[in-house]
Amino acid sequence: MSKVIIILNGTETSVQAGLVKVADFYEKLALELGEKWLYLGQEDDIDIPLLPEDHLVLHGGERIFAGEIAPHIGENPPVRQAIRPEFNGRRLAEGLAKAKLLARELKGMDAEVQPNRLFVDLEGQVDDFVAENLTIVVQDADSYFTIPAGEDEAIDLEACSRADRKPPKGQSEYKIKIDGNKYTVAKQIVTGEEILALAEKGYSEWTLNQKLRGGRRKAIEKEESVDLAQPGVERFETVQKQAQQGDEYPLPQEDSEFLNENGHTWKREIEGDKRGLIISNYRLPSGYAPGEVTMMLLIPSDYPTAGVDMFYFSPGASREDGVAIGALSEETHFGMQWQRWSRHYEWRPGEHNLAYHITYVANELKSELNRKP
Repeated sequence: MSKVIIILNGTETSVQAGLVKVADFYEKLALELGEKWLYLGQEDDIDIPLLPEDHLVLHGGERIFAGEIAPHIGENPPVRQAIRPEFNGRRLAEGLAKAKLLARELKGMDAEVQPNRLFVDLEGQVDDFVAENLTIVVQDADSYFTIPAGEDEAIDLEACSRADRKPPKGQSEYKIKIDGNKYTVAKQIVTGEEILALAEKGYSEWTLNQKLRGGRRKAIEKEESVDLAQPGVERFETVQKQAQQGDEYPLPQEDSEFLNENGHTWKREIEGDKRGLIISNYRLPSGYAPGEVTMMLLIPSDYPTAGVDMFYFSPGASREDGVAIGALSEETHFGMQWQRWSRHYEWRPGEHNLAYHITYVANELKSELNRKP
């Protein structure tokens, strides 16, 4: 936690930066409320009275002094120049006519995220949570932000991302997603090994990817540190390492979820160095015969870095109108005869996956029906 220098009643004083109770300064100066007030000195503006129940964000350089009580200006006098702190990454356009307001009023200025929690953004140190019943003395140098209020005190990183809010630094608990399930992490900086352990997995059999915006993936190594307070760090997936024996190979969790959620009956096959995904109940669009086929996709050994290409049907499909389909051939894989459709596109690792490819297959089948002889 960083220290800063302020001028307290004419004396340079080292204090903790961040959100502080003004009552601490009354105690330090042995002041009683009835005898004097403390004031926050302002350049070219009215000095702001500071009462013991007020809270103030210290950045360093503030001038706080004791003075006679001035009831004629009140406890929260209007300022000549509107106060414009930063709020959710932007300076307040209209500014504040008075320096003091309740935290609930300040966080209520966020019309996009409700209910929410309010934090003071502190450069290079733990961000301070601001309880809604506190009276805040706001300065131009302050920076506040809100995040969605969760069911508990843990910072839900997915909720922050959806609301386009950065997560606060230095909090005691963060919620992340691993393979679609939420887990609570008791610190801000964690290693890949610690993330895998939450899902009761280890690097001997699994690898870990961070899921980035736009569908991209970033591999997280065992000893690599992950800062959960960095925006966009909220979702992870585990991928089983290459199987050495048997008839299965690893698929990313999102691929398995897509196949299951869309009612596909599927299995994995291995034949030598070939890997196949076989979907046994694939429905063709109206206009093809037969109406249902078995579809097969060849999965590269380094998928999803390398892309899926083409698609295969058994039995072969034809157009009911008798128009010939181009770029077809016959091949044998996994003990079955397949009709290969030679259709290609540029695979973009991190963006494309099985869901994309299977959607591409459906679109190609519809486009073929629109093709004139």
